[in-house]
Parts: sequence; structure tokens; C-alpha cells
Amino acid sequence: MKTIKDIIQLSAEYLEKAGIESSRVDVEWLIADALKLRRMDLYLQFDRPLDEEQLAPIRARIGRRAKHEPVQYIIGNDEFYGLEFEVGTGVLVPRPETEILVDRALSLLKQGNSMLDLCTGSGCIAVAMKKTREDLDVFATDLSSEALSYAQKNVQNNEVDVKVLQGDLFESVLGMTFDGICTNPPYVAETEVPEMGKDVVKHEPHLALFSGNDGLDIIRKISSQGKQFLKPGGFLITEMGPAQGLSAVDIFKSDGWSNPEVIQDYSKRDRFVLAFNQP
Repeated sequence: MKTIKDIIQLSAEYLEKAGIESSRVDVEWLIADALKLRRMDLYLQFDRPLDEEQLAPIRARIGRRAKHEPVQYIIGNDEFYGLEFEVGTGVLVPRPETEILVDRALSLLKQGNSMLDLCTGSGCIAVAMKKTREDLDVFATDLSSEALSYAQKNVQNNEVDVKVLQGDLFESVLGMTFDGICTNPPYVAETEVPEMGKDVVKHEPHLALFSGNDGLDIIRKISSQGKQFLKPGGFLITEMGPAQGLSAVDIFKSDGWSNPEVIQDYSKRDRFVLAFNQP
């Protein structure tokens, strides 16, 4: 009978042959999930033997990962800003760098301000901000009904009051204005597909990823429409691709935004643009 240590080693080798770069870490997460353990507990139970009943769900998870399905989809959740979010097919997996957007927006919002999370996806930005600042009035919109189903679950699971609305960009908040707008919109260029990992291309929703030949089509729409949904002095912060900084700043300047600036991520890559609606 094989032990947990044996299964980790064999599974990691299998995933490595399948082209999974983070094979060891992924295996540990998947085995811990199947056995209903914390990942760190595996190290305390290395010599624990596993019978066929326990191995079956492990094999199923490893098989899905070998087809490049994201670990977060297989487990059914992911962590963002210290909170747990349900994720699955049809919704983008939250990325750690997006936490920088949350931090910056929170630093700009005053007591009782209103905030719109555009292209909310799983709702991670809106939920994290409301959970951190209960005084904020938070709205979240998305075009995808699949994504919004996850956003609604995550609002309920994290016990926050976020208004979740369906619509294309600003469609569902016509006539409303906010103190701040945050967005992680589609920004991947269609020409980048050959360079992208199979996990993303094969499994994550293309609606949440791609935005025209240069990846900036949606950001152009947000820039051209956004000021009418902001109060005077309000701000907009959008995530973008690391090679889009100069182009994105030019877009916001041409649309009359005040002081658009690039914010970098943890790896010192251009990742966000912040701009203001000055009266």
C-alpha cells in the first residue's frame, strides 16, 4: 500500500511529464483537498498509507490537472486578499497582483464613498473592498451571467453587502456616479495566444481575457465612457498588461483624464493605470 509521500512523488512526476511546471506544489494542493487536509498536514502524515477508496479522488484530481485545468477550478476556490472565493469554469481565477489595485483604491476612498467594480468576475475586488471597509457603498457589474453567479455566491459567502448587476460595462449603472471605479477588464491581445499557458487558453473564459488585436479595445471604451460615471475629483484605476503602460496612458490623456499614471506590480512591471476626473 502506497503512502502519501509515494503518491506525491509519483503524481508530481506524472504532471511534470504532462508539462505542468508547478507539479509538486499542485499535487500537494490536490491531495490535501482530496483528503480534506491542510497542505502543511501532508508533511506530518508522509508515512500514512492510502487505500483505493482514498486514492480514487486523488487520481481524478491529478487527471484533470494533467489536462491543464487550473488547480483553483479543480479545488473550487481560491484565496484573494485573505478571503476565500469560489471559482470554476466561466470565471477568471483571481491573480495576486490585483491586490495592489485594491490597496491603492482603498487609500483613495474616503468614509462613506461609493465604488464601482467594473468587469467584476468572481467579485474578488468588490468583496475585498467591502469586507475591509464596511462604510463603502459598493457596486459590481459584469456582462457574463456565469461570472455573476460566482460573484453572488462570493458576496453571500463572505457576508458583505455588494450590489451585483448584469450589463455590458456601464450599461447597468446608467445615470449613477461614483467616487471611484476599479476594473480588471479583458486586456490580452489576440496575438498573444501562442505565448500563453495552456491552463489559461484552454480553460479560463476568453470573454474575460481578450480585447482586440492590441488588447486595449475594452480599456479604450472604459476611458471614453468612464468620466460620466464619476463624481468630480473621482478616480478610475484599471489593470492592464505589462507592455501596455505607455499606450494606456496615452488613451486616458486623449480622453481628457487628469494625471494618468502607471502603477507597477510586485515584479516592478507596469500593471495599472490610475487617472482622475478633475472638474
